[in-house]
Amino acid sequence: MVIQRTRSPFSSITYKTEELSRWINKVKRKKSTYAHQKRRNFLVFALLSSSLQKLQCDLKETQEIRKKRWQAFNKPLPEPRKKPVPIMEVEESEPITNWDPVICEELDRSISEFMSKLKEIKTPLIR
Repeated sequence: MVIQRTRSPFSSITYKTEELSRWINKVKRKKSTYAHQKRRNFLVFALLSSSLQKLQCDLKETQEIRKKRWQAFNKPLPEPRKKPVPIMEVEESEPITNWDPVICEELDRSISEFMSKLKEIKTPLIR
């Protein structure tokens, strides 16, 4: 016997929000560990900073969309009128970026591989 769970209209956004926050934590950890190294490449540091900023912007957008949907859901019902009032549709400015778990794992692997290759490169220190 298979039991199917009913999904709320906000469950997909919740999953994306949790996934984005996990990614933000991972990038923050990598950035902080890389910042404390003696020999650091500013290109990698800039890459981590820009990806962190992009993830935070995406998280903020999804949270704002969720907030708008929740506010539209919680509006009090108007008093009944004699003439029916046309229903206005909620417009979204841009579609939500889908973060596929497979792509996320692949990106994590590629970033880790990139960081390991950077550690292998030894450049002469000029002072």
